Parts: sequence; C-alpha cells; structure tokens
Amino acid sequence: MPQRVVSPRVVFTPDGGGPPFMLGPDDQTFYPLARHQGLEARPEDYRVDADGADWIPAIERAQAAAEVVSYTPGKEYLISRGIRPVSGKKHRGNRAVLKNMRTHAKSPYHAAFLLGNIHPAMFKYSPTTADHLPVHDCATIAVGHRDINLSVVGNSAAYAVGQWCVVRTRGELFTSGAYYPHWAQFAKVAASSAGVVTLDRPVLDAIASACISPIGSTTDTYTGTPWAFIEGVEISDFLIDAPDVCSTRSGASRCEIRGINLKNADQAFAVNAFLNCSVSDVQGPVTDRMIELKCYSTGNRFSRFSGHLGASGTLPPIDIAEQSSRNILEQIVFVVPSSNGNDIECARIGGRWNVVQDSDLYHLGGAGAPVAAMFGENFVGYGPRGNKLVNTRLTAGAARTHHIIVGGGPEAAEQPTHYTLQGVETFGVTTSSKSLKVAYGGQGGKLVGCSLSYGHEIVTGATAPSEAAVSIA
Repeated sequence: MPQRVVSPRVVFTPDGGGPPFMLGPDDQTFYPLARHQGLEARPEDYRVDADGADWIPAIERAQAAAEVVSYTPGKEYLISRGIRPVSGKKHRGNRAVLKNMRTHAKSPYHAAFLLGNIHPAMFKYSPTTADHLPVHDCATIAVGHRDINLSVVGNSAAYAVGQWCVVRTRGELFTSGAYYPHWAQFAKVAASSAGVVTLDRPVLDAIASACISPIGSTTDTYTGTPWAFIEGVEISDFLIDAPDVCSTRSGASRCEIRGINLKNADQAFAVNAFLNCSVSDVQGPVTDRMIELKCYSTGNRFSRFSGHLGASGTLPPIDIAEQSSRNILEQIVFVVPSSNGNDIECARIGGRWNVVQDSDLYHLGGAGAPVAAMFGENFVGYGPRGNKLVNTRLTAGAARTHHIIVGGGPEAAEQPTHYTLQGVETFGVTTSSKSLKVAYGGQGGKLVGCSLSYGHEIVTGATAPSEAAVSIA
C-alpha cells in the first residue's frame, strides 16, 4: 500500500499551469496533490504481490480510496472480470488499455465495466420465484403523475426513500426466456406513506393495468449479486480489449462514457436499463453489435460513433429494442461490409419516440435486408410509435431490397405508427427499385424534405405517409 504523509511538506505548481504537486515521503518523488487529498488514486499505488496478474483488486482498492481512479497512459491492465464502479466515482483511462482475460465462467463478467445489474430475468407478474422482483398491484397510473396508489395499503412498507423501483404493466410478453412487461419505467422513491408510493419523476406513459416492484431486495441468482442501479459514474479515454464495454446485465443512471477505442469487441454497448446516460466518441470494429438499447432504456444520448461490422456478424449493429424510449443516436457512421452475407439490417429502430439523426449508415453486405428498418413488436397496447430518422444518409449495396422498411418483422403484432423520415437521403440501387416500403401499419407517417433514389412500395392495408418537399430521382 502507498505510504501516507500527514500534510504536504513541499507543494509546487508547474510553470505552465495545471494541478499542483507535492513531495512524497521518499523526499525524491513528486505526486499530484490531489492524491494526498484523497481525490485521486492510481491502481499502482494499491497493488500487492498477492494480486498476481489481475489488476481488479488494485483498481477497486484505489476506487475505494479516492474520487478519481487515474490510469497510467499506455499501460495495459489485465482484468479477470469487469470493474465494478461505485456510484459517483470517475475512471480516467489516460489512453490506458483494459484487457479482459475472459477467464470468468459467466459471459457478463467478460465486459470491461459492470455498471449495476438489471435484466429482464427479474420480471414476472405472477407467480414469482426467487429471481423475480416482488409485485404489488396499484391503481391506474395517468401520464405525468408521481403518486402510485397501492391496492394493498401495507405494501408501502416495501418502499424506502431513495430506493429504485419499477412501475409496469401487469401484461407481459414471454420471449427469449424472460417475461417482458408490455411497458415499464424505472424511478426512485421520493416518499412512502400508507398505501402511496411517490416517485421522484413523473410517469411518462399511462398504465391502465398497473403494478409496481421494489428493486434491491432480490438477488440475481445467475450473477449472485442483487438487482441494482449505479449512478453518476464517469468513464473516459480507454482502449478496451473486451467483448463488451459495459456488461449486458447493466443498470445505469446519469453515467457518462466517452473516448473509447474498441478492440476484439463482440457487442460493444448492448445495455439494459440505461437512464439519462451519455456515451460519446467511440470507434472501432465489432463482431455483432455497436449499440443495442434494451430493457426500457430511456433518455440517453449516444454520439459520434464510428465502426464496421465483422464478416460473421448476425445481429443488427444498431438496434433500439425492448421498449427503449426517448433516446437520441447521432453522428453515427457505421458500415456493414460486403464480406457480411447475413440477412440483417444496419439499423433497427424500435421502441417509442427514439431518434437517429445526422448519421451515415452503409449496408454493402450480400443478403437482402434493408439498410434500416422500423419493425413491429408484440408489446400489446404499446407498439412502436413516434420514431424518427433525421438528416441521415442510407447507402445500399446491390443486394438490398429497400433502403428502409416500415412495419413487419419477426414480432409484429403491434405495428409502427407516427414515424418521421426527415431530411433522409438514399444512395445505391435496390433489388425492388424502391427506396421505402411500408409493409404494415404506418398511420401518421411523415416524409419531410427527403431525397430518395426510388419511389415507395405501400403494401395493401398499410398507410402511405404524408409527404412534403420529397424528391425522387
């Protein structure tokens, strides 16, 4: 462990400005004054021989000691599992390398960072088992309301101020081995009294047949850790050599991630329950996914991404799914290369009120899926609505059937409505000689200021969009 001094004996500030330094206990080495004050720590200061090759123990000791963990520029840190950030802490990579050794038996631990732990496996209305959250019925929840009126007055004892909870529909969809509520929203408890739980934020969508669950009293038996959120973490300036930057069982609120270079990434950001987070300045190739927003992620901004898909990739690299809502993806440059022959879209925009804007999406692969799609979903009563593609260029290789398809898809009981294509430009040929296909649904669709290579294909029973200032080559 590092030696400590009672007070800095010699402090100086560099002539060119910058943070002050102090003379260490060996009378020879100068350290940043912030480290003496408990504001900043290096993993090297907390490493012991018993740690072996694994830097996880030293990194998490440094995190416990200071607000900021500062990594050595260019140094490679081998980790046996993802780092578990503590709420409010900062990890500054300074261009260091985090390399997950992928030795853990369970794949979520192969990420660089474990940000909380939320997964659809925690949901089930009735009957619940050890993995599932407790469920308490409540009255209909109107848009904008914060007070949740419980059907059983005594159930309010399960909710403590500051605790995370989830309000949701009783109706749910069983798919991929989990029970997904047709709609859900995460919030914190602001107050709890007899029969009433008050949330710290308004409910954004009405829930007629509603229930609420406390988060934190139930353990995820797969990971052995409680279902939990993490808040206010900052992660910056790393080269990450790992399948995922964040664990696929994440749960994060108001976190910021920026300046990430990818190496050997499978699904860089396939995240659950991200709330009001910012992720920016990410570049590098991925095997399967660059961005997948899942499990009711809301209010996030993903900016300035650049990358390409591997030849074997079988999943849409840009995918907004599982009822994620009100997210913005912008300045995304992504390529599905000609070497990829799988039948996937470059971007799939689902959920509700999501926006992809100011981006360049290329699908040069050998199978027939469109460059982008707004497909239907099976979340009864809460189908895709209000999604937008804005100021974005869609470039198709010769095998694309269309540049964009609205409606249809593998889970399509609820079709997309009130979508907007604004300032969209299309390039390249399609096998149908059409740019846009509205396969199903489409009520309230709009085309505004678009420049399309070809005309539209409106399937019988679907609704054609309204148009304003649209040009077709």
